[in-house]
Amino acid sequence: MIEIFYYENLIIKFVEFEKIFQYIFYFIGHVNVDINEEKTNKLEWKKSRHLWNVTVLEKLRQYKPFGPKGPVASYAMGNRLLAFFESVDKETVRKYSYALGRILDFMINSKF
Repeated sequence: MIEIFYYENLIIKFVEFEKIFQYIFYFIGHVNVDINEEKTNKLEWKKSRHLWNVTVLEKLRQYKPFGPKGPVASYAMGNRLLAFFESVDKETVRKYSYALGRILDFMINSKF
C-alpha cells in the first residue's frame, strides 16, 4: 500500500533534481550508459524515465547494508553518493516531491 502511494507520487514528467535521480539509479545498480546522455555524465531523462518505476522502491527496500556488494564503478561509490545526498537541501526537495524527499531521507539514513 505504501509502495503504491510513493510510486503514484513519483510519476514525474519534469525533473528538477537530476543529480538525485542519477545517484539513486547508481545506488540501485544501473550503470551510466543506461541513464546518461552518450559520452557525458548528464542524466538523459527521456531514456532513464522508463527505469523510474516501482522496481526502484523494491530495490531500495531489498538493500542490505552488510555483506559483499560485488564490483562497484567509481562514480557509484557509497561515500561519494552519501556526500552528495547530505549536501542536498532536503526541504526544497520535499516541496518539489514529498515521495522523493522520503527516498532522500532513506538514502541519507541507510548505512551504505
